[in-house]
Formats: sequence, C-alpha cells, structure tokens
Amino acid sequence: MKNAFMDTFFYCLAKKAAKATVNLTKVSWLFAMIMTVSGGVIALPAIASTVESLQTLQSRVQQQAAQYYQGAKAKKTNISVNALDSRLQLRSCVKSLTITLNDPQYNGGNQTALVRCDDEAPWSIYIPLQIALFYEYPVASRNMARGDVVSAGDIQTTLVNSTGQRQGQIDSAVDIIGKSLRRPIRQGEVFRSAQLEMPTVVKRGDLVSILTQVGAISVSSAGTAMSNGKIGEKIRIKNNQSDRVIMAEVIEAGSVRTL
Repeated sequence: MKNAFMDTFFYCLAKKAAKATVNLTKVSWLFAMIMTVSGGVIALPAIASTVESLQTLQSRVQQQAAQYYQGAKAKKTNISVNALDSRLQLRSCVKSLTITLNDPQYNGGNQTALVRCDDEAPWSIYIPLQIALFYEYPVASRNMARGDVVSAGDIQTTLVNSTGQRQGQIDSAVDIIGKSLRRPIRQGEVFRSAQLEMPTVVKRGDLVSILTQVGAISVSSAGTAMSNGKIGEKIRIKNNQSDRVIMAEVIEAGSVRTL
C-alpha cells in the first residue's frame, strides 16, 4: 500500500515538472526573439536593395549622346560608351535620371557624360565615352610634290574623322583648285590652308602684257617681269618701249595691271 502511494506521488511530481519545463522553454524562446529584434539582429533573410542596371545606364548615355551630337550635322557619328565596373552598385533612381554632355563646339574625341539622380538620397557619376564625327572633305587623289598646282583631277571627296584633325582643313574644292603646294601631300590627306598658296604665274624675265585702264579705255603694252609674281602680288615690270620700270599687279599668267 505504501509503495503504491509513493509511485503515485512521484508520477504526479514528474508530470508537473515536465509541464513547467515546457512553459519555461516557451518563455525562453519568446525572450530570445524579443532580445534578437531589440538588439537589431534580424534573423529573417535580408531583402536586397534595388540597383540601377549598368547596361541600361550605358544604353541611356549612348542614346543621349546620339541625340546631342545631331547638332554637329556630321555625315556619320560613331559613339562608344566605356563599360562600367560590374562591382558598381547605384541605387535605383525614382526620379528620371539627368544626363548632361558638355561639348558645345562638337569637337568629339574623349568626352564624359554626367549622370545624376536627384532623389532624396542623390548620387552622380561621370561616364567616359568616345565620339567620332565624320564630315565630307576634299582630299588628295594622288601623292603630290611641293610646287605642284592642284587641278580638279587631283581632288576627291571622302568621309573624314574630324577628331584629332589639325585646324585649317579646307572643306571646299573651289578654295583648293589652282593653288600650289608649299609642301608635299599624300594620297587621301586633307588639304589645309597652311599647305597652299597662290602659284607663281609670272617668272623673272617673262614677257608680259601691261594693261592700263584709263576711264573706259584699256591700253596694252609689252613689258618684261623683273621678279617672280603670284596672282594678286605687286612686282616690278620694265616697259619694253620706254625702258621705264613700274610696279604692277599680277592678274593672271602673262598679264599685269598698272596701279
């Protein structure tokens, strides 16, 4: 009888202890959750922030540059945007991105585009790009030597990348034909004003016609050039009839006009 009583007593005691352990476990778990949240440690998986697509960003810069350089009125435009570092993380912009280029003279070459996000947490980045602008220019159709006089057959028109070109290139064949070269020029090379000059059309000792305008009357006499002369230059001429030396302007090969 005594043994049965003791067995019942210990059974009830063990059952209460087990219930208390379960409740303690629940309290401990809840306490741990509270401490975790209040301590700033989030046990849930982190949500990745939205970032700008670098490919889309490059494409936007390409489109903006193409629109910007329409003002250059080039026959052909090549635009190359530098690839961005794949590790770059730019927060997605809620507002529309602002893309600015600054090349008012349309020089092309190495340029940068400023991309700006004007959200509450703004950011900006400079993206390098290369611009090649092609225009039609008259170029030499053959190799030519110093002193050669350029004719229409010595010129052909082709598309030329203006980037990196030195100043003074001539864009009209009219301004080239009939000029002589100060230095050699290679086939395909652009003509520049510094390379050209008026040709020498009168040489020392040449017989020339001296034209004298008196009102509506034009008088011609024979003379001899005392020096070389280009069109528009003033040189000394000896009148073969009077042996008098005068100054006259060269107007074409073999002809001068008194001043």
